[in-house]
Amino acid sequence: MNFKLMLTICAVSCLTMTQAQETFKTCYVKGDSCYTATYTTSSGSSRDYTGRHIVFKNTTNMKAKRLSRLGTNPQFGTLKNYTTTQEVYDHLKRAYRENKRGNRLELDKLWTAMGYSGFNDPSYTVEDLTPVFHEVGVKGMLGAGGNSYLYAEIYSSGTRKPLKGYIVDAPDGNDVTIMEICGNAFYQYKAPVTNQLVSVKACSLGLGDLTNKSVTSSMKNGKCQVRICDRPASKEGTAPEVITNLGHNQQFGPMTDLKTGAEVYGRLQELHKENKSGNRAEIDRLLKTIGYTGLNDARFTGDVIEVIRYEGGVAAVMGGGEHQYMFSEISTQNYDVLRGFKIPSLNDECDLTIIDVCGNALYCPQPMNCRTIECDCD
Repeated sequence: MNFKLMLTICAVSCLTMTQAQETFKTCYVKGDSCYTATYTTSSGSSRDYTGRHIVFKNTTNMKAKRLSRLGTNPQFGTLKNYTTTQEVYDHLKRAYRENKRGNRLELDKLWTAMGYSGFNDPSYTVEDLTPVFHEVGVKGMLGAGGNSYLYAEIYSSGTRKPLKGYIVDAPDGNDVTIMEICGNAFYQYKAPVTNQLVSVKACSLGLGDLTNKSVTSSMKNGKCQVRICDRPASKEGTAPEVITNLGHNQQFGPMTDLKTGAEVYGRLQELHKENKSGNRAEIDRLLKTIGYTGLNDARFTGDVIEVIRYEGGVAAVMGGGEHQYMFSEISTQNYDVLRGFKIPSLNDECDLTIIDVCGNALYCPQPMNCRTIECDCD
């Protein structure tokens, strides 16, 4: 059994690479059961992978460049909007597929150096990603935009907040971290960690058929939390981008003060008349997509607009600033219950919803019906 399967490590109990032996718990779901595993960890003997890739360079006699914060020169793109290893795995796959700035070649080089046949090695799965927290001031070889590397001493904007990343479980033991805030590869030259399984406890969840479900797990207050969501239909084979903050990329602006369809209709008329940021053309375009001729279509009134709540999250093609659209999943803890204003389609195509917190349009909204259950195997 892979000890890193669905592993979640809380920042308050993150592991430091010392000679002392420590104990930690992980949890994961397999089949119809939840498993809680206990491990001990301790340092082993050092290995030298210098020469396989610059990220493994021996930095013993080097002086580190102090970086006050990460994120100014991203390598594979930020991971800070993700909460699960599946989302991080999908992001890296997408970065490989899109191949911006030569990332495909670099990901192949990194994964080959770790002992895989390349980034698309079938043995590399989501189970090989593990959240990890580095203390501020950690030193190691760090990637950057353009796939350059430097020996760095990393801090977090003057705070003592740990630096989160995701360890890639390497077949040869030379694991590399992908840092959360920037997606940069990082390797701390150190003795590897040896983990030993102490115990595994299993309990049946009785969840039934999970074929069309998305299941994730995490440790919270010593208990395993299992989150189950309907799996959204893919758009052109891509996974949705998980959205954790709807306030920073608004489309038509907040509508939380609106209570009825008539009020929403009035707001759309105001936006259409003011025509800031191209709102007039965009409102007409959206309504045309679902069968109207535009805002002035006599069939479009406040009576057709329904107030709706998505309990447990929703996935959709979502708009944002400058009317840019992206296949998105809004199912974080902050937005498990999301209020919106639904405009039913006239042409049997997808409906349109405008969510109140930011005024962003949702095309083809798919309720995800997420729920969380506690798996207590103790």
